[in-house]
Amino acid sequence: MDTANNHPVCSVVFLHGLVSALPSNTLDSWPAGPFTTKGRWITDVQGDHLTYAGVNWPGAADTMVPEGLQYASIPNIVGKIKDIGMNAIRLTWAVEMVDDILDGGGDIDIKTSFVKVLGDKNGTDVYEAVLEKNPSFAPNITRLEVFDAIAQECAKQQIYVHLDNHVSKAGWCCADNDGNAWFGDKFFDVNKWKRALGYMAEHGKSWPALISMSLRNELRSPSNWLFRVANVNWDNWYSNMTAGASAIHDANPDVLIFFSGLKSDSQLRPIFSNDVLGQDIDFDTSKLAYANKIVLEVHDYDMASNCTVKKSLLTTNSFGALDPPDPKAQTAFPLVMSEWGFEQTVAQLHAPYASCLEKFLPEQKVGWITWVVSGSYYIRAGVPDKDETWGLLDHEWKTWRRLDRTKEAKGTPCSTSERQANGQLPPSSRGSINQPEESIPSTLLVRLPGEVRLQIWREVVGGNLFHLTGSKQPVSLKCFICRAYSKDPITNGNKRFPRCQGSQKEPCFFSGPENASFDALSLLLTCRQIYAEAVDLLYASNAFNIDNGETLDAIMSFTKPRFLSIRTVHVNMAMWRIRGWNSVSGVREESSTAFGEWAHFWEMLGSTMKGLQHLRLDIYGTAFTELCEDDMTPLLVLPKLKTFDLAMWRQIEGADSTRFNLGLSVPLQTYVRRSLCQ
Repeated sequence: MDTANNHPVCSVVFLHGLVSALPSNTLDSWPAGPFTTKGRWITDVQGDHLTYAGVNWPGAADTMVPEGLQYASIPNIVGKIKDIGMNAIRLTWAVEMVDDILDGGGDIDIKTSFVKVLGDKNGTDVYEAVLEKNPSFAPNITRLEVFDAIAQECAKQQIYVHLDNHVSKAGWCCADNDGNAWFGDKFFDVNKWKRALGYMAEHGKSWPALISMSLRNELRSPSNWLFRVANVNWDNWYSNMTAGASAIHDANPDVLIFFSGLKSDSQLRPIFSNDVLGQDIDFDTSKLAYANKIVLEVHDYDMASNCTVKKSLLTTNSFGALDPPDPKAQTAFPLVMSEWGFEQTVAQLHAPYASCLEKFLPEQKVGWITWVVSGSYYIRAGVPDKDETWGLLDHEWKTWRRLDRTKEAKGTPCSTSERQANGQLPPSSRGSINQPEESIPSTLLVRLPGEVRLQIWREVVGGNLFHLTGSKQPVSLKCFICRAYSKDPITNGNKRFPRCQGSQKEPCFFSGPENASFDALSLLLTCRQIYAEAVDLLYASNAFNIDNGETLDAIMSFTKPRFLSIRTVHVNMAMWRIRGWNSVSGVREESSTAFGEWAHFWEMLGSTMKGLQHLRLDIYGTAFTELCEDDMTPLLVLPKLKTFDLAMWRQIEGADSTRFNLGLSVPLQTYVRRSLCQ
């Protein structure tokens, strides 16, 4: 198995190229602020241009504590950002934190926040890990004091801080039904939002590294149709955004103010094109006290368009602010692409999206802040310690996320234009070979809505049972397709216990050159976009059979981030592996060593497969009277399961194996709370 351990992280190499294209800035008088704007440029007090080259650092999720501090110290994280040549972080925050401070009698300490969100045990564990990694933290440090510590370290290492108001109610962003979408939405109290902007601007006066603040992340149409029709328009945008900007400027006149647009911050055109915003209002900066502080921000996650189309759309909707197409437009504006990014794979690195932006951003001489530094989250969408496959850092925030394996670089692109360029057009889709490369449209398949494509991929690659087998010395890991799984022990010739009935002549995707025997792999290797969209489904939509601890040791040795996507596991285990076996007498006897290995097995499985939702456990060579509550306690380290199927098998003399099924879809804790011993 090729682990590609010698490959550098794909996007760090990519970002080095972007950073090297930036103008150099003297740091002798850092930060050389306050900064102002003039036309399309941001300038410091010396008249030098500033171009942002940064990374997003989330702090607006459920805990309202900046992510990753249970794995790494603030100086360590900031140092990594500094080491690859970046000069800024976009630090996100939630209005809810300020509401707690102003309406709840003050900020809360991070332990209280962790326990509230993660539960008593997990919250306490994370809190203690944060203190261990950040020994300068006081035990009662508050959430906002963590933001202070990050800002202080950024100043020390000369990294600019941009504060981004990401949401009102803390949580993962963004959806049209999350209550955070538009002014007046369920959780988007406009008065509290303006109050929070002023509070953070005032608080940030003590941060030398703070040079800019955003008004709001990704304004978008809420799901409520009546609300949308009545409220989502440029007129409301103008009145609210200018009021929010005034709240920032009145509290802290030094900081730059980032204005986002509509449609999840992809549409800015009316701001710079001299269009009427509503009721005879246009964006006349001469009326604004902070006219020389305005920066426009845009987000781009359009991965379907080819580069020619992408550049045209960006120029029309946002980048036109740098050089307005209408000569009547009052002014040009600086622009920063404050969110863009992709999954950290070779396929995505070389896909049209990334390669296009790699050229386009330096050509336009604009700043950028990529999504995201986080290798994982305290919790996301209800999943604790959720892996972030888009993260620049690995899951434990130790190093830059490495490539899964070199063969990921060998996929072909999905657009007919790029296939033509590589001489790989199939005969049925050659079209006109005289067309310019970028003008040839994408295939019909990639034009389908994303949810439709995902369902297609799920049907093709899902629904299988794979038997994993591995060894620790030497480290190896193989996978075989289980064509049957003890549906009928007599038919399958299994007289003792249920096992994977697959043949080792039918290897699956870990086993090397014989991969073609698993038909679904041909789909994944069709092109880069399909690989990027379908590869996680290969893990999430199939079940995996494991029957020994050495296999889990092998999985952990490979540290494959894809295993975090596994949702369903079948475990087969002999009773003697739990209680012990005397090889001399040939009888079972109690063994603390065996039980320790049993407990270690579940600890490894829980730490390796954090996304696990469904578990089937088959224990053979036993009866009900032999399995007790203590035997099941080690399973409590697993994430919260949706279904748990426990079956115990024993050989009855003169008969086939008998299966006692304790039920399906019952919470794991049900089995642990009651004694199974008679």
